Amino acid sequence: MPPLRRLPTRWKMVLRGVGRNRRRSLSTVIGVVLAVTLILASWGMVDTVQILLHKQFDQVRRQDADLYFTASAGPELMGKVERVPGVAAVETTAQLPATLRADGQIYDTALVAFRPGTAMHGFPLLDGGWTDVPSQGILVGRGVRDRLGLRVGDTVRVTVSATGQSFDESIVTFLDEPLGTYAYIALPVLQDRLGPAAGTVIGTQAMLRFEPRVDREAMRARFTDMSEVAAYTDARSLVRMAESLMGLFYAFVGVMLAFGAIMAFALVFNTMSANISERSVEIANLEAAGLPRRTLSAMVTVENVLLTLLGLVPGLAVGYAASWFFMASYSSDMFRFDLHMRSTTLVATGLGLLAISLISQRPALKAVRRLDVAQVVRERSL
Repeated sequence: MPPLRRLPTRWKMVLRGVGRNRRRSLSTVIGVVLAVTLILASWGMVDTVQILLHKQFDQVRRQDADLYFTASAGPELMGKVERVPGVAAVETTAQLPATLRADGQIYDTALVAFRPGTAMHGFPLLDGGWTDVPSQGILVGRGVRDRLGLRVGDTVRVTVSATGQSFDESIVTFLDEPLGTYAYIALPVLQDRLGPAAGTVIGTQAMLRFEPRVDREAMRARFTDMSEVAAYTDARSLVRMAESLMGLFYAFVGVMLAFGAIMAFALVFNTMSANISERSVEIANLEAAGLPRRTLSAMVTVENVLLTLLGLVPGLAVGYAASWFFMASYSSDMFRFDLHMRSTTLVATGLGLLAISLISQRPALKAVRRLDVAQVVRERSL
């Protein structure tokens, strides 16, 4: 390669050292790829779970609490709830078990009704954008699309289990929600479809938004003391419960990360030790020829870093693919664990492997400094 012809001889020797023992260099590169894959496969799971939990409980579910009433709430009760200190907004909603039918296929889910322009729920689209509850038709999760083979504009038969009534609705678009696959409809449309029966199933649930820095325990106490309230759910408690359930998962991932680091350290350490052992005569002769030990150590370090870099590039690609495969294995029609990996994870993994390679070579570099040049040269001459 012409650009390399101008390099000093010592650095040409480094490049020669990488390709001289191809089997050892290839095993080092493969080992780095495996170490990076193990680290990214586990770290990618952590990133995905954290990002999806944030999306589900901060961007999709925007309410702070859910209220369930003993009976359908009228304007007087809703006004009473709205006047509670600390409440910023309150909306009547409905969530009813329902069955969707299309082309002989059925899917059991929940039909959730919001008022158009709701501030209590976000509706993420498959392309990454956001939408609102349509004035006509319904929104459904992509799990329904996959199970029933639907397309935008298709008509589905909706059967509300609580009343036994059925009606047809067209698919407006599909949603990309991480947890759960639901059907969403405008509350006025649902009231119109159910007719007189709507009064028995709509109005028994409301969602709340709180003022900033409100005392959540105090809010829980205020609402549970109301005789009209049958149940109260704090949305943050659901987040805390989800995070507590992830404790074992994080422990498992931590073990995988530790094994990845140990693998990388052991691999580079063994490679460097073998490299120094095989090249002890060469290194001693270079030192006897006047090459400083600091330069020799730098040459060994650069060779090691080059091998690590050669393994990092394919390792990051293979690790990303492995992470995607592992997360996809957890996905179903109810839960979508598409891989979400932060760019900082890739950078940190690369820098971490480089740091591990530099740390693990220290014993080998000490061996370079301890070489008895006279003894090695004498043994070579014999």
